[in-house]
Amino acid sequence: VDVQVPSPDLDLNPEAGPESEAIAYLTEQTITDRSPGPILHDFQVLLEAIGNNGLPVSDKTQCIPIKRLGELNAQMAQPITIGLKRPQQKSYPNIHGLCLLLRASGLGTVTKKGKKAVLRLNPKLGAIWQQLNPTEQYCALLEAWIIRGNTELFGDDRGHRSDQDTFDLWQMVIPRLKQGNHNELLNYASETYNVALMHLFGLLDIQSAAPKAGKGWQIKSFKQTPFGLALMSELQRAYYQNGRRWQSDRDPSLPLNELQGTLQPYFPEWQQCLP
Repeated sequence: VDVQVPSPDLDLNPEAGPESEAIAYLTEQTITDRSPGPILHDFQVLLEAIGNNGLPVSDKTQCIPIKRLGELNAQMAQPITIGLKRPQQKSYPNIHGLCLLLRASGLGTVTKKGKKAVLRLNPKLGAIWQQLNPTEQYCALLEAWIIRGNTELFGDDRGHRSDQDTFDLWQMVIPRLKQGNHNELLNYASETYNVALMHLFGLLDIQSAAPKAGKGWQIKSFKQTPFGLALMSELQRAYYQNGRRWQSDRDPSLPLNELQGTLQPYFPEWQQCLP
């Protein structure tokens, strides 16, 4: 599949405001643990799997071991079926993406217990998280993904950022892939967890295909949701208005509220944030 990728500056006017139809899709959306996507449900599954005792992870990549991946995936709202005999965490883009959110939000951290690495919850932030309403939790995870997401959290020195990869896929690749070639989306993604997170956040409606022996996640079809089109337009506008850099790039200690000014008019329930 030949996808021509133009300059993003040609396709987006950062000064243009949202249209009334797009505003309606945002303001009329009720956020629950499974709507507009199952991100809150699946994230809670990960939190419960870690629990008070923590979850052992690999020392180098700080990823969940093979023996726990299958059972964790089975508890997700829409488990991913793969054809790999010895999958790694990244073989399950849904779990890999959730772990990215956990680390990027500060809710999870890796500590050493003797010689072993253990993924643990931050008790202070965890207590605050439990006090947030579903809209606040959704927006906190959204910001953790788009603004703070980086493969450096998994020990990857290349440091792929979530924002640019996600925006490029959304604006330049997804609209140009023809029906029947939708699985090619995974080949264009720098990190396939960004595709999985689009689905979990309700931006992309994905139908998985049957697994193939020796292969990972297979996509049968996908479609951008009206809510996703409206939300991504606002996220991209904020990105370009900030000069493609976020304040937290300069000061990582800032709370997760950089998108609040952009999204709160549509989601007035967003009052509190993770510090």
